[in-house]
Amino acid sequence: MIPILLVFLMGCVKQPFILTDTYADAVYEGVDPVWVAPWEDGMRTDGGKNTVEWWYFDGHFDDGTTVAINFLTKPIMKRGQPLTPKLELTVTEPDGTTHQSFTFHDAEDFSSSAEHCDVRILDSTFQGDLETYTLHVEADDMVVDLTLDREVPSWRPGAGKVYFDADRTQYLGWVVPVPHGAATGTVTVGDRTWDVTGTGYHDHNWTNTDISKPIDHWYWGRGHIGPYTTLYIVAGGSRRWGHAPLKLFMLAEDDRIMISGAEGLDLTTREYTTDDPPYPQELLLSVEHEGTLVTLEMLDPEILEREDLLSSMSPPVRWFLKLFMDPWYLRFQADTALTIEDYTAENETIYELMKF
Repeated sequence: MIPILLVFLMGCVKQPFILTDTYADAVYEGVDPVWVAPWEDGMRTDGGKNTVEWWYFDGHFDDGTTVAINFLTKPIMKRGQPLTPKLELTVTEPDGTTHQSFTFHDAEDFSSSAEHCDVRILDSTFQGDLETYTLHVEADDMVVDLTLDREVPSWRPGAGKVYFDADRTQYLGWVVPVPHGAATGTVTVGDRTWDVTGTGYHDHNWTNTDISKPIDHWYWGRGHIGPYTTLYIVAGGSRRWGHAPLKLFMLAEDDRIMISGAEGLDLTTREYTTDDPPYPQELLLSVEHEGTLVTLEMLDPEILEREDLLSSMSPPVRWFLKLFMDPWYLRFQADTALTIEDYTAENETIYELMKF
């Protein structure tokens, strides 16, 4: 009885989320306090057990096409495995037709540079130097060739890490080489190829821990509305972490970053669906900065990607894990209104819901 009680009490102890937002943190992490360097978009882990790393891109094009691409060293829920590369590609056509490919590859099919972004999974590549990126992705009957040119300075929250323990041994890293850029290229599905022109986004994450333990869920979103670029993460801690919030926010006007922090940030969700898993049909994000109120209202989300994160497990393992967790990943496109004082503009933005 006593050991069981101790385990229960230990599970209730609140653990800290530690942001690396001071000059001393930047020195400790070996990064410039303000400017992002090309090596920060290079490989930050060894790809081995207990690590996961991914390079993500999404594009929102003028004809209504959207593309999401992810190069991963392994599935997020299989952190304990050795290098198990995964390539994810989702193409949504202007009429809403969605094509998805999630493929697993051998370790020898993967390579990546530590000096800059230069990732390869079999014949698919993701390369760039912060200013310009090229992507070539081959997956099932789809081929995507894109160029992304940065228009908003590369950004990271502080020194680029959130630690989940007081000893600073377990972390999630995040750097955003392209908060907003011009994207052009071609998309092929089957025997059809079409040109695309629009906007794009690229970020890079890495972790050495099971992020489903400290984090219960998160909302991440990005958009470009009028001259403004927005970027945010609002996460809720797990029970052991006291359901503590984790909030990060960036706002840029043209090529100037105006807000880099999360003080005064709040997210409200409304009108949940009855889907499995349920998700809100309305999100309202607000942040007050130096007396100026900024709000983002996301309405009528359309699902672009939906993935049961336990789907790659064997049926018996999946059944057993479902007794304790129900992790899902959903990506949406939503009508969004941005209001800054007396200025209001609208556009479609992309956001995701990760549930552990």
